[in-house]
Amino acid sequence: MSRPYEKGKLCEWELIKILRLSGFVCIRSPGSGRGKRTWYPDVVAVRNGRAIFIEVKCFSDDRHVPIPLEKFKRMIWLSKHAGVRFFICVKYEDIGSFRCVDLNSYDSVGEKYVMYRREKILSGRDPKDLEA
Repeated sequence: MSRPYEKGKLCEWELIKILRLSGFVCIRSPGSGRGKRTWYPDVVAVRNGRAIFIEVKCFSDDRHVPIPLEKFKRMIWLSKHAGVRFFICVKYEDIGSFRCVDLNSYDSVGEKYVMYRREKILSGRDPKDLEA
């Protein structure tokens, strides 16, 4: 298993633990972003009969959050067709906690990436406060 995959998996489980303690039932999609043909959200969380999709990111530095454009388009499609809100949840090691923003709250779209600025992520919601 590759080191980035292992780090991402541990990060996903850390977020799932927080969500479960807040009353969510969670499902993790193993290898969710690894294939080119299919793609699933990292975590599906359900509370009070309503689901949310979550893309999880962890960074050891203070960079902005890039999402590959093609992946972003699939996330939008999935959210629209499933009728489910989609969040980007990020943990920066220097902050030590997760912050979450709505998928549609990106800052810019380039040729290859959709970018979420660190400042926007840091002003996002605590995962315990996410609602569908």
